[in-house]
Amino acid sequence: MKTHHMAIIIGLAATPILYAQVPLTLQEQNQPALQNNFVENVEVKGQITAINDNILTINVFETEHFQPGGNTVEADIQYAQFKHGNRADLRQNALVEIEAIW
Repeated sequence: MKTHHMAIIIGLAATPILYAQVPLTLQEQNQPALQNNFVENVEVKGQITAINDNILTINVFETEHFQPGGNTVEADIQYAQFKHGNRADLRQNALVEIEAIW
């Protein structure tokens, strides 16, 4: 099963490749470390390894406030609202940062 969360994705290259609000998809067992049952912001830094229609697969380099069950997470960009750049800027091997509210 998968769980969906809202996320901001920001390019890490010299020029940001995108800044968009999209759902972040994680496996259910990858729950973040919650303190006092409050919602936590989670962060993922990594590299796009695949683009399949609306789904970005991201190889994780660094995380905050949760531990992924594997080396990758997925972001669904179907409803992304790009503020810098556009969908055409997405490419394999691009570095990204995801900030999500769990």
